[in-house]
Amino acid sequence: MTTLKNTAQNEKQQAELHRLQQHLLALETENALLKQQLTVHEHQHSTLQKNIFDLNTQLQQQQQQSAFLHQIIEQTPVAIFAKNARHQFRIDLWNHAAEQLFKLPKSAILGKTTHDLWPKEEADVFLAADTHVCQNQVAINIPEEISHTANNEIVFLHTQKVPVINPQDGKTDFLLGICNDITQEKLIKERDACQAHILSLIMMDTI
Repeated sequence: MTTLKNTAQNEKQQAELHRLQQHLLALETENALLKQQLTVHEHQHSTLQKNIFDLNTQLQQQQQQSAFLHQIIEQTPVAIFAKNARHQFRIDLWNHAAEQLFKLPKSAILGKTTHDLWPKEEADVFLAADTHVCQNQVAINIPEEISHTANNEIVFLHTQKVPVINPQDGKTDFLLGICNDITQEKLIKERDACQAHILSLIMMDTI
C-alpha cells in the first residue's frame, strides 16, 4: 500500500513538474516574442525620430529658401506682382518696387483685384491680358503700356506676364508680372523727337 501511495504521489509530482515546465516554456516563448516586438518598436521609434528630424531639417531649409527668395523679390528694383489665377486674379504678391512705382502699399492692394483699384477701361485691358496668359499658358511681352498710379499720375511700362503652372493638375496657379518703368525713357524720346522736329522746321525756314 505504501509503495502504491508513493508511486501515485511521484506521478502526481512528475505531472505537476511537467506542467510547470510547460508553463515556464510558454513564458519564455512569450518573453522572447515581447523582446522581439520591443526591438521592432524601438527600431520603428528610432526610424520615426529620424524621419521627424529629416522633416524638420527640410522644413527649416524650405523656410530659409522662402525667406531668401522673399528678400530677393523685395529688394529687386523692378516691380514684381503675382495674381491668383484660381481666385479672380486677386493680387497675392506686391514687392517694394511695385509699391514705389504705383504709390500703393501692400496693405492697400493685397487680396484686391485690378478692377478694385484701377479705372474700368484700364482694368479691362489688364484682365484680358491676364486671362489670355493663364488660359493659354503662354508668356507675353508688352513693350509699352500706359497705367496710372494711386496719385493719378500716368506711367509708361514695359510689362512681362508669365503663367505659373501647377505640376499636379497642369492648371495655372498664378500669373507673375514684371514691370519696368520706362516713363523717363519715353519722355526723353518724345523730347528728342520734338526738338528734332523743331530743328528741322528751323532749317527749312533758313533755306
